[in-house]
Amino acid sequence: MFRNLLLLLTLMTPVATYGSVLRIALVVDTADSQSFSSVSLAKKGLIDAEKEFNIFAQVVEIQDSINYIDRVKDLASKGFHLVIGVGSRATDTICYLAPQFQKIKFTLVDSYCSLLTNINTISFDSMSIADAITQFVQVHQISPKVKIAWVEEQSSPNLNFIRGQVLRSLSVGREQAEIEVLPVDNDQLLPLISQVSASSYDGVVVIAGSAIQKRWLRHWPKGKNPLLLSGPGSTAAGMRLVKRFDTVVYQTIKSLNDGHKTPQKVTYSFADGGLELLYSRQLDADNAYRKVFDIVTRPNVKAPAVN
Repeated sequence: MFRNLLLLLTLMTPVATYGSVLRIALVVDTADSQSFSSVSLAKKGLIDAEKEFNIFAQVVEIQDSINYIDRVKDLASKGFHLVIGVGSRATDTICYLAPQFQKIKFTLVDSYCSLLTNINTISFDSMSIADAITQFVQVHQISPKVKIAWVEEQSSPNLNFIRGQVLRSLSVGREQAEIEVLPVDNDQLLPLISQVSASSYDGVVVIAGSAIQKRWLRHWPKGKNPLLLSGPGSTAAGMRLVKRFDTVVYQTIKSLNDGHKTPQKVTYSFADGGLELLYSRQLDADNAYRKVFDIVTRPNVKAPAVN
């Protein structure tokens, strides 16, 4: 925590800015769960904004494996208009320091803390995510009683909420659905894949980092159990549910660049590009994946929902 405080204190040293250039800092916790590829996508959003707008962009990575304090001391001579935080330790640091630096704007992506006048929070609509998973399972349902394999690398309150909502939705007017939660163990991943592929499920949901997913796909039998993965990547074996961290980071910077006042709480969903479903047309011989895509993404509005 002490290192994190020094990092943010360095970023927030109040100094004069140069001309009309906006200074944006993206603070990412690279040790945090990568289940939705949050860090890589957030960086992409910053790079996209840097290409289009007159901004100075700085990425600060929080990770225990390197001494980043000396590096971020170089930022002391730069003033920042906006600090965007992604990851649990970035969030903890910003939530602690923001009250002391009221003139600086902060944005937390996919996280939150007590709302202050200088902290905005961006979230991804949990109900929309739950509905997408529900529709995915219902379209592929093969048995009267729904059964899902839910593989997750790291649990969280938000994932628990989504899983509970999926369970409730799949149990309405029918026999109680079953979600089998299977934690990921790197040393036992291959036996887990064999166990899941040998069983009959109406859907297999894998919420894990890219390294786990690549190993999963490498050993997953084609055509065995409908597969839904988190984050961007190969769709050769199933459908993907993506939180577009790049889109929300880009839109946050665009709003500041355009001089628009940003609401304290913004929720993104499929309709505004904050969430996305991807699938391979080669898997769609029976139109199942296309049907899920159409059901979930059919709304067409341009602005994110504001709470």
